[in-house]
Amino acid sequence: MFEFVDELVSDLKLQVVESIDLPSRRQSRMLMPDAYSEIASIVAPAESSNGRLWKHQSQALRHLAAGRNVVVSTGTASGKSLIFQLHAFHRLLTEPDSKILVLYPLRALASDQLMSWQRRAEAAGLNADDVAYISSNLSQAERERVIQQARIVMMTPDLCHAWLMRIMRNAPVSQFLNELALLILDEAHTYESVFGSNLAFLTRRMLTAKYRLSSQKSRPNQLQIIAATATIAEPAKHLEQITGARFRVIEEKSNGAPQRKRHILHIEGPDGGEDGEKVMSKIIAGICRLKERHRFIAFMDSRQGVERTAEDVDLDDVKPYRSGYEQRDRSEIEQALREGTLHGVVSTSALELGIDIEDMEIGVNLGVPQSRKSFRQRLGRIGRHSPGVFIVVAPPNAFRQFGENLKDYYESSVEASYLYLGNRFIQFAHARCLRHEMEELSVSSSVSPAGAKWPEGFRDILKYARESWPREFDDIAKTGGESPHFNYPLRQLGETKIQLQVGSKTSSREIGDIAHHQAIREAYPGAHYLHNGVRYRVNEWIHGFAEIAILLYPAGKPVPIRPLLRKSVTVDVSRNGIVDGRVKRGKSGIVAEVEVQVNESVEGYRIGGSTHLYRDLRVKNPRMKREQRFFRTTGIAIKIEEEWFKNNAIRSEIANGLYDLLCRGKSISPRDVDMAYRNVLIRGSSAPQHTTDTIVIYDSVYGGLRLTESLFDEIDGYMKQLSRAVEIAGDDAIVSEETLKLLQDWLATLDSNDLGESISVDAPKGWLLVYKPGSVVGMNVYSGIVEREIIQPVYSDPFRLGSMQLNYICKDPSQRGDVRSTISHETVVQSGNDWELVLWNPDTGVFRELDDSE
Repeated sequence: MFEFVDELVSDLKLQVVESIDLPSRRQSRMLMPDAYSEIASIVAPAESSNGRLWKHQSQALRHLAAGRNVVVSTGTASGKSLIFQLHAFHRLLTEPDSKILVLYPLRALASDQLMSWQRRAEAAGLNADDVAYISSNLSQAERERVIQQARIVMMTPDLCHAWLMRIMRNAPVSQFLNELALLILDEAHTYESVFGSNLAFLTRRMLTAKYRLSSQKSRPNQLQIIAATATIAEPAKHLEQITGARFRVIEEKSNGAPQRKRHILHIEGPDGGEDGEKVMSKIIAGICRLKERHRFIAFMDSRQGVERTAEDVDLDDVKPYRSGYEQRDRSEIEQALREGTLHGVVSTSALELGIDIEDMEIGVNLGVPQSRKSFRQRLGRIGRHSPGVFIVVAPPNAFRQFGENLKDYYESSVEASYLYLGNRFIQFAHARCLRHEMEELSVSSSVSPAGAKWPEGFRDILKYARESWPREFDDIAKTGGESPHFNYPLRQLGETKIQLQVGSKTSSREIGDIAHHQAIREAYPGAHYLHNGVRYRVNEWIHGFAEIAILLYPAGKPVPIRPLLRKSVTVDVSRNGIVDGRVKRGKSGIVAEVEVQVNESVEGYRIGGSTHLYRDLRVKNPRMKREQRFFRTTGIAIKIEEEWFKNNAIRSEIANGLYDLLCRGKSISPRDVDMAYRNVLIRGSSAPQHTTDTIVIYDSVYGGLRLTESLFDEIDGYMKQLSRAVEIAGDDAIVSEETLKLLQDWLATLDSNDLGESISVDAPKGWLLVYKPGSVVGMNVYSGIVEREIIQPVYSDPFRLGSMQLNYICKDPSQRGDVRSTISHETVVQSGNDWELVLWNPDTGVFRELDDSE
């Protein structure tokens, strides 16, 4: 059955570390409920056997016919789409005034499923215009026309949030929400962490709007909800958190779908980087050379790695695919996949969900997927209608270092889905959106409006959306501005999206976009940037009043270029900086959940062995400027004031080990958290002070969502997992036995989490983090923010009260002469991009650059 796999392994001389076989499973069927007899004809012969559906499909339809909300939590290729499509057409045929909204988490998935919906609609005798997908490419007028004519409307949650909910006073939108009878949430397991938490408030805002609009009508439509998800822990609880509604669950144990045999291989190789890309290129080229054609999908987590690998394979029928493409480019690749003109595709997680290509036989994954849920989704892309093979390329110890093997990894329960409904920053963003929506509907937003069950704490936050708010909300309020629906994206709260443009300042065309944190790593000034198989050079970043754009121009021969990245992390261990008093203290350090400030910058780049710094490049080319991002968040700081912890290698080992366990065990995307073990500064009762005895694992999400809090609550559980890894993997464990013993002994000395006396770090002892002389920063005055140029930091006790203060002597850069003033470090506003943080020793007056940390 899998002779081609032996051929591939032999020809490429691949080393198989471990393999497992997933056996086939026979189908189990039940009769379709009588209520659906009028639409039985839309079921294809391959999907039914004498009116009998798979067991779980029939069970789900019985609950739906009774008017219940249902979540179907079964494996991939189990026909979940047929369930909600059958019920959708049943509702339309029996309730002529009803409308249906289908939310898909990815645009690729929505466009893929559109054709399936349209085929069923035609079989049910509906018109072509009755089913439509609203994308961001449609104009306002086109969207309004679609929402008036179509009875089944598909879109992403992002468009629902940014467009539909923003214009509810618009007659077509208000009529659609009033007539909405069924909400379908596909791939609901993806609605977790930042994205899922935002969606939970979006659905409640939608329910609130529908309640208000329906109460104005004589015959309000009751909203029913169907959710489809891969196997997850506690699906009913997850969907209740997402919607506030109760659900009946159809679980995997009821799954009556047949299962094709699949073969999983762990192949020895790098799990990332340039070497990993070479191995992926080698395997893909080997697949393309097999005697018979076997279609494949290869997964990588690096966006530019996907581009480089496809470029290296250099075959017309192998394409890259990732986020950031224009709709037209995505559609062309998706269509070629479905038609079979592509041999295969190299993709990020953008093709992880729901794409059903019948003859996809081979999957390849670089590294171990970040979660079991992600692994099962990627595995589910192959062998859907015939046997398949899935290859994981990773180092020999990839599973052992976490205390398991490939079989353990596959058979273990998938992770719980984490939501952060109590997070005050997310609540504040949606409170501002809700205020706008209630004003659209002429409803008071001073209290939580009826129609939805709101999370705890939201009523208190809602009042801040219309009144003055605490200072901690200043940044997020500024981000939202007067257009919260636009400026609070669902995927990453407060993260800037930067437009990619090809051309010049006066004449350019957009080709896609990129998130700010990705841009400083991939599209920094001077970088070679691959986009949809085309190589560009980054000309410059254009900073406008409210947005940033990156100008590109076509590039020739590729150059091995790498960014010089620098990161500094300041943790606040003062009483006000410790979150909810969550601290454990010992004689030689603390573990605490703390407020964190992060500054990331790109200082230049390396080409081969030569280094090019922007401060030098800018002399000849003013466009070559350092770029940076700054944000506040929360995290877990571990400060161990013992000699062994001053070793960089040990701090790195522990920080990386805890970070990897957090992502792997809590199903948190590595993009949503980060860690630091050097360039860490401690802020106590005075200025930020450089330290070499602290690590911090923090949310890389603006404002912080407390994604890392389990490192404080469950530190004993993390230690047990590390101990298990040592038992199984020995020297290959993610944290060595010797280091683990030192850490465990130190943790045993910690007291309870009583905050007790105020924690402080007394200075001056060593290096402080300051703004470099010449930096242009902002200063708040009654009329707004004014610019000041830093001349010199000053660290003193001006009132002789035993309290040191950091101030700056500065001048107005727009004025001539030597008029100087003094501003406090506390009052500096980081405006513009012409500022830089450095270390300064107040005793010697010496300045020192931060270490390059990446």
